Amino acid sequence: YIHTYIHTYIHTYIHTYIHTYIHTYIHTYIHTYIHTYIHTYIHTYIRTHARTHAFLFLIFLNHFK
Repeated sequence: YIHTYIHTYIHTYIHTYIHTYIHTYIHTYIHTYIHTYIHTYIHTYIRTHARTHAFLFLIFLNHFK
């Protein structure tokens, strides 16, 4: 009985630990990936459309003055 209890406890503990670890790891990885992707995308987009959007951006800023 004690052996079964210990086995179940260890199994549950390991399962919970692994689950939490994987969840945290995946969350951090996805967050970093998305952040890097968006950052790179915005930079590339701004560099490509800088001349066109600079004018529109100034109008956009003046709208809030």
